[in-house]
Amino acid sequence: MRGVHHLYQHIKKYGFKHKALYCLSFLVLFWTIFDGLLGYIAPLIITGEGLSKTMMGIILGTSSIAGMFFDIFLCKLLKNSHIRRLYLILFVICAIYPLMLWQAKTIWMYILVMGVWGIYYDLYNIGQYDFVGRYTKNDEHASSFGVLQVFSSVGYLLAPLFAGFLIGEVIGVETFLVAWIFLGIAFILFIVLLLLIRKNKQVRDEKDILKGINKKRYSELFVWERIGKAIFPILVLTVMLNIIDSTFWTVGPLLVDSWSTLGIIGSLFTTAYLLPPLFVGWFMGPITAKLGEKKTANLGLLLGSLIFALFYVIYNPIILIVLTFLAAIFINISLPANNGTYADSIYDDGSIGTEIEGEADFATNIGCVIGPMLAGVMADTVGNVATFSVVGVMGVIVAVVLLVIIPSKIRINLKDKEKEN
Repeated sequence: MRGVHHLYQHIKKYGFKHKALYCLSFLVLFWTIFDGLLGYIAPLIITGEGLSKTMMGIILGTSSIAGMFFDIFLCKLLKNSHIRRLYLILFVICAIYPLMLWQAKTIWMYILVMGVWGIYYDLYNIGQYDFVGRYTKNDEHASSFGVLQVFSSVGYLLAPLFAGFLIGEVIGVETFLVAWIFLGIAFILFIVLLLLIRKNKQVRDEKDILKGINKKRYSELFVWERIGKAIFPILVLTVMLNIIDSTFWTVGPLLVDSWSTLGIIGSLFTTAYLLPPLFVGWFMGPITAKLGEKKTANLGLLLGSLIFALFYVIYNPIILIVLTFLAAIFINISLPANNGTYADSIYDDGSIGTEIEGEADFATNIGCVIGPMLAGVMADTVGNVATFSVVGVMGVIVAVVLLVIIPSKIRINLKDKEKEN
């Protein structure tokens, strides 16, 4: 996850030559506030209808299942699409989505709503991939995605704060109206973006972009057979990190809602989790240079999980908020370090870059399916706070095992499909 320092470095290097990128970044900011606001209230709406937390977790998990199927199969229908078409479809679906969530009353309707969420989120990601691949140079891709991640982090940080101000005894129409307002601002910026990219010369040929996108989609079906064994420890870590993240988004809003008597202080629980991505990048370089990316990723998971495991014996909300902030620091040290291990594997053999990215996407989706379902069951069984402890213990076990078994160097040989130590 890139932080504010990355945005500073990007502007310092390029100035304001990338106007379209910065326009897209502000679009992402307002869109993620829209998405984060609805994502925050979704668990509250579902449980508010009398459904159990277990069923709520299952329903939320279906969004990633829908995204996986869309990612693998339906993207073939979009193979000739430009970001303008992708995001036009995105905004149409997003405009309808709040109404669907507001009016949903049955389990099957909620599952349909979550399926729609999984599809439109996939469109959001594919559109970014198309824009960066089409309008930025190869050596600027990582930097451009980093800028977009900064604005995305800020949007998801602000969304729960807006939710805290808007949600009262019940979730009223004003919450959905505010979400539509942010979506409307994002759409206006989309129109501006279209005007800007009309003036921009495409960096890459259409066929090259589509080849990269389609290769990534199909790779999710076959890459396990080809390179899955070689990068399996990294994939396990990716799954675990996403289980932790999705657990937070599943149970976190319920926990904050139970602290309603604390007012704005209770909503700081979400802020504490979302703030660290904006500044941990300042000291990532020295840490990974000393420990290496794989060890940094594992230790980050270990320490963050240990802190979450303590939740079961802590009852003070203020202390829990502070612990959440500390745990999130370590988790957000682990995330970019883990992503760096994928980059190392791609560097060793660039010809399998999109396959490795596809494998990482698949592991992310698996974590986002398991996480909400597990969190829902645990919340019903042991309670909201203890759910974080259970997931923390799981993270500790995974981190300890990976510290023992993960090799110092991962190499992939596609000819014999074996890993060379």
